[in-house]
Amino acid sequence: MTDTADTLLRLLRSDGVVHSPRAKLTPLPGGVSSEIYRVDDGEDTFVVKRALARLKVRDVWTADLSRNLCERRYLEYVGRFVPRSVPALRKTDVARDYFVMEYFGPEHRNWKELLLHGSFEPAHGAVCAGILGQIHRLSRGDPDAIALFDGHSCFDQLRLKPYLLTTGRRHPKLDDRFSLDFSSNLPVDPGW
Repeated sequence: MTDTADTLLRLLRSDGVVHSPRAKLTPLPGGVSSEIYRVDDGEDTFVVKRALARLKVRDVWTADLSRNLCERRYLEYVGRFVPRSVPALRKTDVARDYFVMEYFGPEHRNWKELLLHGSFEPAHGAVCAGILGQIHRLSRGDPDAIALFDGHSCFDQLRLKPYLLTTGRRHPKLDDRFSLDFSSNLPVDPGW
């Protein structure tokens, strides 16, 4: 185990999340904004996800750790109406920069991983689009969603600035297509 995994395992033990003296953490692939581990805790297996202040990329790319709570809220919220589309969360009494969730098992591969390995099935896109459409349809105008997700800092830090604005800076001839009008939080019309 790495020093980071050892430190996290000690934290999970002290928080009462892990119980077995032989518990171990195994890093899971994917993502640049968090540490994600499979936790084998005796007969129990689950996943712990912890946000990173500095992301695992070449550029200096930082994001507020509060996004971890935002992601947990999202999984709880969406789990109410499309429960099989998100992992079930485990209840913990500790407010930390991590959360604990169900482990789907090694036979499940995420769509990004499949695409990166050249495996494209139109049915996967159709299922994803259907779930996303259902989430948008059921959350539009929902006062609970507005209260839970009021604000854009996580989206700005993890999507708009690093992808759109950085792309625009690196390709100055196309910058106007990636520029944002932050007063309205909508992309400037690029004239397409």
